[in-house]
This record gives sequence, structure tokens and C-alpha cells, in this order.
Amino acid sequence: MGLKIVNLSKAFAAPVLRSINLDIQVGEIRGLVGENGAGKSTLLNILSGNLASDDGEIILDGRPYRPGSVRQALDAGVALATQELSTVETLTAAENLSLSKFPQHFGLVDKSRQDAAARAVLATVGLPHLAPATRATSLSLAEQQLLEIARAAWHGTHVLMLDEPTAALSREQADKVHALIKAKAAQGAAVIYVSHRLEDLKAISETISVLRDGELIVTKASGDFPIPEMIEAMAGRFARHEKRVRPPRETEIALRVVDVTSEALPHPISLDVRAGEIVGLAGLAGAGRTELIKAIMGIDSRTGGACERMTDTGAVAIRSPADAVAAGIGYVPEDRKTSGIFPRQGVAFNMSLSALRDYHWVPRGWIHRRADEIRDLLKVKSTDLDQPIDELSGGNQQKVILGRWLMEDTAVLLLDEPGRGVDVAAKADIFEEITRLADAGTAVLMASSEMDELTTTCDRIVVMSGRRIAAEFTGPDWDEQTIMSAAFSAHVGNRTENQEARVSGAGR
Repeated sequence: MGLKIVNLSKAFAAPVLRSINLDIQVGEIRGLVGENGAGKSTLLNILSGNLASDDGEIILDGRPYRPGSVRQALDAGVALATQELSTVETLTAAENLSLSKFPQHFGLVDKSRQDAAARAVLATVGLPHLAPATRATSLSLAEQQLLEIARAAWHGTHVLMLDEPTAALSREQADKVHALIKAKAAQGAAVIYVSHRLEDLKAISETISVLRDGELIVTKASGDFPIPEMIEAMAGRFARHEKRVRPPRETEIALRVVDVTSEALPHPISLDVRAGEIVGLAGLAGAGRTELIKAIMGIDSRTGGACERMTDTGAVAIRSPADAVAAGIGYVPEDRKTSGIFPRQGVAFNMSLSALRDYHWVPRGWIHRRADEIRDLLKVKSTDLDQPIDELSGGNQQKVILGRWLMEDTAVLLLDEPGRGVDVAAKADIFEEITRLADAGTAVLMASSEMDELTTTCDRIVVMSGRRIAAEFTGPDWDEQTIMSAAFSAHVGNRTENQEARVSGAGR
């Protein structure tokens, strides 16, 4: 009993899944890995009723299973939580959780039962403090991700699938999700867990399957599958981003931040980023990294201080995103789905937006030539330049957003979690390009929750804690324990248990 997949195939313009065979037992946690574009999301979308397969069969608990819709999949106890959120922001947390499972009384929604069920489900993902009546629009990205996971766990009584569930979460939040996954498996659900955090995958999965170019390459017991071997199976080669080591050099300041405050940043923050320098922003969830980048870019209104782009002819004040872009500042947001891509628009369109801002018309031939050059440079996998960006994998979407700022000379790059939800090989491509840009003189300010991204890429690391700068370190010989101690400095010995819960639930 469990989930059996036999010769499952799917093609769009080209084959995406090629005769996939998997057998996942009741109570088993199966890790599923592969580069972006390997076919993982397509497989999960077929199982969850979002897509129909072209060939093959699926057997669930000994019976044929071919869902024609998400509703049919949920009715069969099969649910999927993805990193591309489906939260309805105008609804409450309780309403989002029960969208497909409204408790009723005499034909009406039973609000008391709905709220009681919501409290119980929210507690399983570490959100016991969240009121069921809270509007989703007021939730952080991490809280919305936890809401997505909670909803899937509630419905996924037979098969629970999680696609990059911890990409936007802190370590503490990820641990809560892992405990939930183990509990669901213990209750008899078959769990499919997709993640680019390979250490997490090995720790929680009993077996791990690798997809590459739509084919199942290997399935092995987690304990017998070393990470280097896993990466080689995923990429067909060993992919690694080497530590960036180069002699320090004194260059001109490209970005100056002086005593900046905002609603989300009550303490004045100052820092400089020099041309050719990569400065990392480290910190725990809720430390204020995303808020600082948005305040610099002019997305969030500042209540004090100034941000200036330093040029050969003087300082240019940055008061709005338009000012920032006009001054040569590019921005890659944390949430590419809602803040980065223009869905249903092609790769070339999404890549060329920054270059088009000053013109009413640019020859299509020039756009395609330049976009094609950048697509090759960043190794973007797409059928052509007009393919809608939302048909691309997450890693390829991230490359297109980064490529947007390569269409013209960008002097400063603000990057918020550039490696979020990106596989090992695609991440190496992205960080190699970030390094190349810095070596060519671009100033980079990069927020990341992954310590290895910071220590392998940055020249300096600025640590935020409690929405203020707690410490600053210069590489390349990093002391990660000291960096983490600085990240915890605002939270040691001066918070109540409820305050700690709220901090662990905050995004960024």
C-alpha cells in the first residue's frame, strides 16, 4: 500500500517527464531532488491534480488514481504545499486553511469550529500565537509559507507533498515543519519532500530519488547517499561554488546609507558599499534585512536618514524606486512570484524591462539579441525568448530577474535571498555571475539566511539583530560561530516566550 507511479510521462514543447517509476510506501518520507527544470514540480503537479499526465498510471493505496482537478486530489487525501504561495491575501488565516474543507452547520460555515480547527492546525507549524481571524495580507512571507504547509498537512492524509517548504523559513521554523512531516508519516501518510537544502533532506528522508532532465536517475537509502554523490547525480557533474578569495582593494564608495529609519526599522542604520565589493547582510528571521534593502531601494518609506548613490559628479539622493533605478541601482526581491516576475510575459520581456524604462520604443531585434546573450551567459533554460516566464523553473526565473540588470550598466545591486529555492547547480551559476559583476566593479549588497552563501561570496558581512546592526566582519577567514552569536545578540536573555514565538514567525 502507498503510492506507486508506473511509466509516468509528460511533455510540453519537449518531454518533461520520461517514464518515471516510483514506489513510496505508507509512512515513508521520500526525498526528491534535481536541478531546476529536472521535472520535480511537474511530477508533483500531476499528483496534486494541477496537470494531467500524457502516459503511465498512478496507483494510490491499491487503486487507480488519476485526479482531474485539485479538488479531486484533496478528496483523495493528496495535497501539495509549494514555495510559490497560493494564499488568498484578502481572507483570514482560518479561511485560507479551510478553503476546501469548510466546517458547516445547517448549510452555513460554522465559524467556531473553523477557528478551533485553525488554532489546532496552526500550532503544528509553530504559529500558536496567530489569531485565526488575522488577514493573510498582514502576514510575513514566512508566516504565509507556514500557512501553506499547514493547509496541505490538514488535507494530505494519504499523500503529503512539500516543494521547497523551508526555503523562506528560519532554522527554528524549519525544525517545526520537519517535526510535522515526521508526525504525518507516523500517522500513515506517504510524504514526498523536495528541497535544495540537502543536509535537511538527508536528515529527514529515509530514501532519496534523483531526477535529471525528466528521468529518474537513482533511488538510494539516505544514509548511503553522500551529498557530493547526490550533487553529481543531479547535475551529471560535480557542481560547487568555490570560496571567493581576492586581495582587498580600496575603491570609491558606490552606495552610502546614513542613519536610515523606517516604520520597520526604528534604530538608525548606516553603512557604505564600495564599487567591486560584496557586502552580506546576515541575521535571524525578523532581524530586518529585507526591510533595510526595501528602505534603501525606496520601496518602503523612510522616516529618517538618507540613501545616496555616489557618482563621479556627486551624490544622488534615492527617495523612490524610480530614483534608484535611474541612478543605476538594481533590485532582486526575496519573493520573485509576487515582486519579481511579470507572469504570462516572455523571457525577453521580463529581462528587458529596466533597459526600456527611458524609451517609448526599442527595436525588437536589439532586445532579442541582448536577451539571448544574457540567457547564454546565465545558462537560462527556456524553449525560446518568448516562452512565458511562469513556465520556467524557479531557478531559471531567478536568473532572468538577475539578467534584467545586466541589460544595461548597473552600478549597485541589492539582492534579497538570491539563492532562495534554487538548486545547487543553478545557485553556482548565479553566485558565479554575482562574483563576476563585483570583479567588474559592481557594488553588491546581499541579504541571505544561508551562512555558506555569505561566507563563500562576500568581502564583508554585516550582522543585523533586533532590526539594528549588531556587528561587522571582514573575510575571507570567517568565524561562523562569532557571526551567529552576533545574530542572536538582541534575543539573549531579554525576551518572553511569546515574544520569541513572534520573532520565529516573522519573515526575512
